[in-house]
Amino acid sequence: MFMGPLPPPDLLAQYNALIPDGADRLMKLTEGQSAHRQRMERSALNHEMKRSILGLYAALGFGLVMLLAAFLLIWSGKSIEGFVLVAGEVSAGVGIFVYGDTRRREERRERFAQANRR
Repeated sequence: MFMGPLPPPDLLAQYNALIPDGADRLMKLTEGQSAHRQRMERSALNHEMKRSILGLYAALGFGLVMLLAAFLLIWSGKSIEGFVLVAGEVSAGVGIFVYGDTRRREERRERFAQANRR
């Protein structure tokens, strides 16, 4: 038994003795698997970034619509309702920001703890 993606050199030599070009085939298999894993990770990261940006645009659009609604309420003489809507929107925005920031910190701590356990 060994640790890591590749066996030690003496074991590779034994593969060559048993299977023609066994070590080369094993290296190509390992390289292919590594390249596949890296492509999958890159794809997942790109997808997550696109999803995050889409969420930001959706939140911006929703926020602007709510500000417009609040402005229309204030303009039509319903200033209390308009100010309540503005206050609610600002509170929700701050709450989401604080929640997201706290969540990211927790994720970083978990990753750091996992990396140190290895």
